[in-house]
Amino acid sequence: KSHIRLVRDGMRFLMIILRVGILFSPMRFFLPVSATLFVIACSYYGYTYFTSHRLTNMTVLLMLASLLTFMMGILAELISALHYKEADLRQG
Repeated sequence: KSHIRLVRDGMRFLMIILRVGILFSPMRFFLPVSATLFVIACSYYGYTYFTSHRLTNMTVLLMLASLLTFMMGILAELISALHYKEADLRQG
C-alpha cells in the first residue's frame, strides 16, 4: 500500500518546484504573473471606462499588484545574482 497522498505530497512537490525555479530564474516566474495582472487591470479599466466613464479602485489595486509583483521579481533577481556571485568567489 502506498503512503503517498496525492494532495498533500503533490502540493509539497509543487512548492519545491516553485522554490527551485524562483531561486535559479526568478523573472521567469514573476514577469508573467506581473504581466498577467497588468493585462487584467488594463482590460478591466477599459471595460469600466466605456461602461461608466470612471477609474475604479479595483483597477488601481490590480495595477499596484502588478507593479509590486514586478518589483519583487527584480529584488529576487538581485538576491539570486548575489548568491551566484558569492558562490563563484568561493570556487575560484
